[in-house]
Parts: sequence; structure tokens; C-alpha cells
Amino acid sequence: MEETILNSFKDALRRENLKLTPQRKQIFSAIADTDEHWEVDDIIYRFREDNQRISRATVYRTLDILVDYGFVRKVDFGEGRFRYEYAAGQDHHDHLICEDCGEIIEFLNEKIERQQVKICKDYSFQPTKHVLQIYGLCQDCQKKRTSESPAE
Repeated sequence: MEETILNSFKDALRRENLKLTPQRKQIFSAIADTDEHWEVDDIIYRFREDNQRISRATVYRTLDILVDYGFVRKVDFGEGRFRYEYAAGQDHHDHLICEDCGEIIEFLNEKIERQQVKICKDYSFQPTKHVLQIYGLCQDCQKKRTSESPAE
């Protein structure tokens, strides 16, 4: 994790009258150092794997701050729970979500981005953010379904 981003996180915590504790730093590092989409339970499990304790409240409170200050993006993939992904300094991207195995594929398509801008302009609409998520089957799950279907 870049030192300047860590310093920005420290500043955000100070504005919230909080300190950078080892737990908060570890939560931020876990998310910032990977391309994963974390659930709260994933973070708690990671602490337990290292024989460390952390309260669920600390995880939620830290994630809320990370989201509020734009370090992390809170994403709903339609599973009834939120996931968190690193956002600071990252380019916008969209997601393909496999409905069988849960794989999440990130992608960026300039044509789609331009089309969204055009649509907003056509309707005199000022966007603040957007999310594009396409649900379906990844290549592996398509193959599994094909191999599992009875021969006719």
C-alpha cells in the first residue's frame, strides 16, 4: 500500500476523531493489497487465521469510513450481502458475476462508458455514479453444465 494513501486514511480517521489502530490498518491493507471483493466475514476470518481478535463493530465502522472517504467501494452483487473492493486510485470498472460459482470478473469497456455518457447527455441527466453488473455463467460453469446435460 502506498504511503500517501495510508496518510490520507490517517487524515480521514483524524477527521472522525479516531486513531489508526493496528486492526484498522490491517483491514485497510487487506483490501488495498488485493483485487478481491471482501465480505465482512472474510475480514474477520483473516484475523482469526492469524490468531488475532477483532470485533465485528470495528470492521463495520472501519469499512464505513473507508467507503465514506472513497478508499473502498461497497458493492451489492445481489446476494443479500455487501462486498468491499479497493477504490483509491483505481480506474472505474464493471463486473461480470457468475451465478453458479460466484466468480467476479472485472472489466472496462470504453464503448459502454461513452454510451452511458451520451445517454446522460441526451436526457440532460447529471450522473454522480454508475454500476454495471452482468449476471450469467462463467466459462467453466458453462462447460460443467454442457458436460452434465444428458446426451440426446
